[in-house]
Amino acid sequence: MYTSELLPVLVRELDKEVLVGFLDDAELLKGVSKLSEAVWAKNLLLTQKMLNILRRDKELIALEPRAVEYAAALERKLLAVLNGK
Repeated sequence: MYTSELLPVLVRELDKEVLVGFLDDAELLKGVSKLSEAVWAKNLLLTQKMLNILRRDKELIALEPRAVEYAAALERKLLAVLNGK
């Protein structure tokens, strides 16, 4: 779906637009949550930034039940990468 070259663009766009109602948050989070740990492990700075976005926008994510599920899966994956698992 996404390549590691597109990861910086993806995280930047998520930081700006997602979770403020312009995009279907659940569908985008679903796609992002499918990225492998290997992709995230290639750029730990972006992994941490994505985790910060999820935590910052937790209340907005909660407004869309489907988004909560995908955000939780993504958060677990990001934490695993950051913890070296």
